[in-house]
Order: sequence, then structure tokens, then C-alpha cells
Amino acid sequence: MLIFQEVKMRLSALVAMLALAAPCAATETPTIISLDDGGASQSFSGVSSGGAPTKFSLSPPSARSITFTLESVEDGCGVEMQRSSRLGYMAEFDRIPAKLVVAAKQGEVFIISFFQNRAAWIAKSPCSFSFEVE
Repeated sequence: MLIFQEVKMRLSALVAMLALAAPCAATETPTIISLDDGGASQSFSGVSSGGAPTKFSLSPPSARSITFTLESVEDGCGVEMQRSSRLGYMAEFDRIPAKLVVAAKQGEVFIISFFQNRAAWIAKSPCSFSFEVE
């Protein structure tokens, strides 16, 4: 009987802690970019603020090379790029401005995330960026 009461007390404490815990922040879904086979250049721009990254997702319809050109208006921008054929982030994209030519496979997914760096986040200064995909 004593063991049952102890388990009941611990379970009640666990439920109380879960109820008081802060809700998880939902992640923003990426903006999907449609690439064509012709290799036409497409330009995009945006602002990342409040600590939330701005994400873009693209996938080529066929195997081809893709040129990414990234620029930022302020110094407070960071960028990360993921590629479905690799684990983790691409080390080639650690600073902006940057230009990178990638040999993409058919159906491979690229996700580009722009975000405020720590200094910009503390100063509450937005990260304005632009990029081009060709």
C-alpha cells in the first residue's frame, strides 16, 4: 500500500510538471521554390527576426547544377543549408555573401535557412537577406 501511494505521488508530480512546462514553439514550414529544367534565374528576399529562421525548400526536377548566390543587407545574418543527400549542414555555406555551384541529383531537396546571429538577436536588429538560384 505504501509503494502505491509513493508511485501515485510521483505520478502526480510528473503530471503537474508537464502541465506547467512551457509549450513547444512550432517551427515554420519552408517556402517551396519550384525549379525548372531551363536553369532560369530566380531571386528571393526576406527578413528574419525574433529569433525565428526563414526557410526555403527547393528540389530540381532533373539532375543538374544549381548556382546559389546569397547576400545580406546587415552583418547580423547567418545562413545554413541542408541537402537531403548528406547528413547535417553543408559547411560550404557558413558565411554570406557566398556563391556556390552544386551538382544536384533529381529529386534532391535543399533547405536554406536564414537567421539572426546572436549579436543581431540581442540588439533586436532584423536580418534582411536576398538570394538567387539559377
